[in-house]
Amino acid sequence: MTFWMIVVLLVIVAIAIAGAILSVAALKRYRAHMRRLASNDDTRIPASPLQQRAIVTLIITLVASLLITIMFIGEDVDGFLKNDTLRLRFTGILIFTLLLNLAMRFTLLPGGYQRRGSLDERDKQILMGAGTWQTSLLLILLMIWTVALTEGYWEQQAIPIDVPYLMFWSAFLIYFIGWSLGILAGYWRMNRYGE
Repeated sequence: MTFWMIVVLLVIVAIAIAGAILSVAALKRYRAHMRRLASNDDTRIPASPLQQRAIVTLIITLVASLLITIMFIGEDVDGFLKNDTLRLRFTGILIFTLLLNLAMRFTLLPGGYQRRGSLDERDKQILMGAGTWQTSLLLILLMIWTVALTEGYWEQQAIPIDVPYLMFWSAFLIYFIGWSLGILAGYWRMNRYGE
C-alpha cells in the first residue's frame, strides 16, 4: 500500500472518529439536559424523527467505514481489482450500507419522509444547513484524493483503474456522514444558541 493511500484511509478514519466523538459528546449533553429537565419539570423532549434518522445513519456509516478500513489493512490498493474476494466484500459492505440507510430513512423510524407534516420549520432549516456539511466534507475528500493520487502516481503519469471506483464509494460514505453530522450540528447549534 502506498504512502498516500494510507494517508487517504487515515483521513477517512479520522473523519469517522471525529463523527463518533461528536455523537458521544452530543449524547452526553442531551442526557445531562434531560436530567436537568427531569429535576425541574417532568416534561421530556424526545429527539425528533429527523434527529433519530441522523444518529442511526451516522452509526451505520461509521460501522461500515470501520469494517472497510479493517478489511484494507495489509492489502495492496493497487491490486484491488485483481483480488475478487476483497472487491466483492468491499462492494457488498457498501451496497448493504447504502440500502440499509435508504430503508431506514423511509420506513423503519417513525415520521418517515413520506408522511405529511413530519418535518416542521425547524427541521427544514436544519436540513438546509446540512448540505453545507456534506459539500464541505466531499470537497475535503476530493482534495485529499487528488493530492494523494498526484503524489502517489507522479512517476507513472496515470492512476490505476481501480482508484476511481474507491473514490466513488468513499464519496458515498462521506455523503452520509456529512448529512448526519450536519443535522446533529444543526440541532446542537439550535439548542445551544436558540437559532
